[in-house]
Amino acid sequence: MVKRPTIRLKPAECSIWPGNARDYEQLTEPRLRSLIESIQAENGNRIPVVVRRKQQGELQYELIIGTRRHWAVAWLNANHYPDIELVAIIEDLDDEAAFRLADIENREREDISDLERGLNYKAAVDTYYDGLQARLAERVKISKSTLARYIGLTEIPQTIVSAFASPMELQVRYGDKLLPAIRNPSLRPRMEEAAKQIAAEQSFRQSG
Repeated sequence: MVKRPTIRLKPAECSIWPGNARDYEQLTEPRLRSLIESIQAENGNRIPVVVRRKQQGELQYELIIGTRRHWAVAWLNANHYPDIELVAIIEDLDDEAAFRLADIENREREDISDLERGLNYKAAVDTYYDGLQARLAERVKISKSTLARYIGLTEIPQTIVSAFASPMELQVRYGDKLLPAIRNPSLRPRMEEAAKQIAAEQSFRQSG
């Protein structure tokens, strides 16, 4: 196996590519504690992230794969380990190729939510595949029905998403049950009202 050459970066030297499914704002120290400890012990990430060179902007690189590793190294830099750097491989990728590469990695991760994947697939269909779900399904080798289930989650209004303890908990199996009612004009208002009450009760319990 040919070993790919790597470079070392500070997290601040690269921006996060917005086409990745993972929501960077949802990453936290407790969620990434095991990864943080591993990177600290190794003095860097053992598995390189993937970046590409940027044509414009102040930063030279854009992160395509490795959002969790980027966050973990940034956290370590801000918490007494300023010398740890991000090990990266540079790839020459257009946006569609970057999307497919990121999707391959994300499918191997258990901690990326179904909603994150649904939002990412919906954006990719509109941006790269002329609004045709069948084209995306063919390119990333998933069934059209599976793709439709993920994208269906994007139809769930925020009022109902907020009734879940975390957006991470909204799975396609829940979407299968919720969407028929959401798509029914006579049922949707009642569902949203019930969801608001659930969200308010959760907020009250958390504040107490």
